[in-house]
Amino acid sequence: MINVRLDIRELGTKVDAMKDVRKEVEIAKDDAKEALQYAKSGQHQINELKESNKWLKRTVATSLITGVIGWMLTILFRVLEP
Repeated sequence: MINVRLDIRELGTKVDAMKDVRKEVEIAKDDAKEALQYAKSGQHQINELKESNKWLKRTVATSLITGVIGWMLTILFRVLEP
């Protein structure tokens, strides 16, 4: 009978420990959800920055192409000058 009482007491202690673990798991789960939300938000901001930088790359490329064409035309007109 004493062994049964000791076993019941041990089970009670383990159940209490499991409740504490469950609370910690819930807190960790909430923290993980929040971290995931921050990560998604950060990725969204990175994507927006990449999109907004496309115009800069295109503008620079267009300027370089226009400059090269202008330089070539200048040379062509100098060669063709009477």
